[in-house]
Amino acid sequence: MLKMPLSITIISLSAYILCGGASAQGNCSSFMLDDQGYFLTNNDPIRISAAANCPVSNSNRTCAIKTAGQDLFTGRTNLSLTTFLPDDDDGYGMQHPFMQSINSATGNYSPSLPATFNRTISAPIDNTMSVEPGQTVYMNFTALLYCYTGTTGGCDTVGSVQDDTPVEVCAPVWGGAPGAIRVSGTYSLEHIDFNDVDKYSDPYAGQIPENAAQTLQMGIGALISVLAFAVFLM
Repeated sequence: MLKMPLSITIISLSAYILCGGASAQGNCSSFMLDDQGYFLTNNDPIRISAAANCPVSNSNRTCAIKTAGQDLFTGRTNLSLTTFLPDDDDGYGMQHPFMQSINSATGNYSPSLPATFNRTISAPIDNTMSVEPGQTVYMNFTALLYCYTGTTGGCDTVGSVQDDTPVEVCAPVWGGAPGAIRVSGTYSLEHIDFNDVDKYSDPYAGQIPENAAQTLQMGIGALISVLAFAVFLM
């Protein structure tokens, strides 16, 4: 049984076209699952922190780069289906027949997968990583997706997506109770030139008051040393 990591978090996915730049539009009401099972894939990485530099003078200890905020993670499909796009105006949301059909076809497929196939998930991206002295970086997050393949059904005559069109639908891997949902994925550091630090501001500025979480901080050991020295001088 495949175990999904649920302690690592977030990224903003957008529904986009995979098939050779096709521009097919369609509104379909059902999804017929094939017998290929599900597969896991990574979405493109997204930047989740401001850039920061760990001073070379901090040679005896690493620095910590932190990020905090909330992001909206969105699923994707290889067809431009109005029934799947996150910015559709059908008013159905998760109750759209196509989304209900996906959940009906894939429900309880594996206990290691999320309870429901959600095209959008809101979750935090809070994390801390160590940075070596002399490095200038920002933090990325790469969300994990789980995907099914099948065919469309119940398509209207307005768009060019017809019944029995091969379709791939993907959604973020998520877990947790309401209020504590996390999106699975991996964090990484992107190295940049020191002179480019100002080009990468906090993408979640304003979400959290006094968001010091996006600043580069000295390790806790250095802070304790400074406090101890201050007490000694008093």
